[in-house]
Order: sequence, then C-alpha cells, then structure tokens
Amino acid sequence: MTADSVGAGVIYDTLQADKNRHYLRAGVGAFDLVDDEDQAVEGRLEYSPAWSVYRFRPVIGAAATNDGGAIFHAPSAHDFVLPYEHVYVWFETGPALYSTATARTLAATRSCAPASRSAFRTEGGWRLGASFHHMSHGGIFGDENPGTEMIALNVSVQF
Repeated sequence: MTADSVGAGVIYDTLQADKNRHYLRAGVGAFDLVDDEDQAVEGRLEYSPAWSVYRFRPVIGAAATNDGGAIFHAPSAHDFVLPYEHVYVWFETGPALYSTATARTLAATRSCAPASRSAFRTEGGWRLGASFHHMSHGGIFGDENPGTEMIALNVSVQF
C-alpha cells in the first residue's frame, strides 16, 4: 500500500466491488494497547448495509472487553480498492460511547489513524484483515482526555 494509491482513491472514484453488499464484521484484539493503563481483550461486531451516500457507508457496531468495558459506535466509512483488486483499505470516523464496568462514561469521537483497516478480499467477497482504531474526545468534553487505541484481526462476511 502506498500513499499515492490511497490519494488516487480519494481523487478518483475507483471501482467499488462491494458497494451492493451487506457486511457483518467480527473482530478480536487488544484494547488500550499503547498507554498500557487498562489493557484488555476486545471483541467486536459491526454491520454495514449495502447502501452509501457518495461511497460513504454507515456502520453500526458494538464491542466489549474482558474487563467489563463496552463501546457502541456509529461511524461513517469509506473503502478504497487498491490497484490489486483484492486488497482494500477502509477508513472510518464518527461518534462512539464508551463505558467501563465502574460506570465511568466517556463521550467520544471515534477517529481512526490512516489505514485503519487493511484487508484481503476473497473471490467470494469475504474480507480478512487487521484494524487499528483510536478513540478520543479530543478535549471537547474537558481537560481530561482518556483516549485509547484498539488493534484487532477482523473477518467480514457478505450477505
């Protein structure tokens, strides 16, 4: 994956092989991997419908950690099929709500680092890949900004 491939996907309306497919995505990975304060195992489940507005698709999802944390999110997503048609990169950003087992709640904007998901798409439409997410409120809800990162392996099934 190169920056010029992603840049071309932003400028040009590249082929969207999966634009008319619903996807159910499951993932498992590490929560709070970077600052190591509340590390946990995270499992997530997301749904993406088969419609979009100028290639931006809604996503509805939830995640849970083995220490009682929960995340509910509804981002908007955009995927780019790279020059090799079986490889894609998926970017998303949008609102999320995170709650810990101790009932501390963080209203957050879920934003993702570039190349938030990279994956291989099979001939049958399944997607197998990895993701990196950063969740933070960016200081808009006060000086304390307990942002966190998640890294996961994902499988997406079309239907």
